[in-house]
Amino acid sequence: MKGILFDSLTEVRHRKVVWIFVALTVLGILAVIGASAIEISMGAEDATIGDLSSEVSIGIVFVLTWISHKILIPLTVLLSAGVIPNMLTKGRIDFYLSKPVTRSSLLVSKTLATWMIYTILAVASLIVVWLSGAIFLDGLSSRIFYTIALIVVSTFCWVSVVCFAGVVTQRTPTVLAIVFATFMIQWGLSQRELIAFMTDNEVITYTVDTLYYIFPKTGELYDNTQSWVMGTSRKFEMVPLFTTLAFSVVLMFVTSHIFKRKNY
Repeated sequence: MKGILFDSLTEVRHRKVVWIFVALTVLGILAVIGASAIEISMGAEDATIGDLSSEVSIGIVFVLTWISHKILIPLTVLLSAGVIPNMLTKGRIDFYLSKPVTRSSLLVSKTLATWMIYTILAVASLIVVWLSGAIFLDGLSSRIFYTIALIVVSTFCWVSVVCFAGVVTQRTPTVLAIVFATFMIQWGLSQRELIAFMTDNEVITYTVDTLYYIFPKTGELYDNTQSWVMGTSRKFEMVPLFTTLAFSVVLMFVTSHIFKRKNY
């Protein structure tokens, strides 16, 4: 695992991935500094956003959660899409398979190393911007940990899909296409009540409901996280979390089985 982790870190460094997250972090800090200068009219007095510390602290986490779901997590998918296809190129895969490790260990180690590295980069970027909000806007909320949990789980889910697609197709564009198709399917399944109403067909309704409990639900995880961040709900729906984790783990087992049987 250590050797694979070091190899993955070297690959990230050579691809200048870190600088992409650094650039996003700098943009986030500049946005916070700009927001701190905004004045709000409050009757006879003017106040800056920083004067509304309680509301601002929650607002910062809300915005960072949105950014995590819409930008950081998709970015990790985009940047990690070529990891497995690159590992499976002639020469590199021969080098990996010459080591005294099983194919399953190799694949799991590479997937976990990719997940850990990109999760750490995304969370580090998030925390730095969050701390800049505490400095410039006096907005510090522990609810940021809900957002961190969202990044950890969602990134694990999508990296498992990336790993599966990479092993099956060995082509980066196809990996991205499969990830996009998975996203569209999970979005479509989230509209199962509307589908049932429009079709009024028991077979279709049963099929959609079955698939709903199989596919991941990162979108619903995001909705739950935002509800917790805003304090509008204290009831956390376990189905999206459980099915997302179960889907990811089962997909990893399936991918490992395929990887053991393929010839490279």
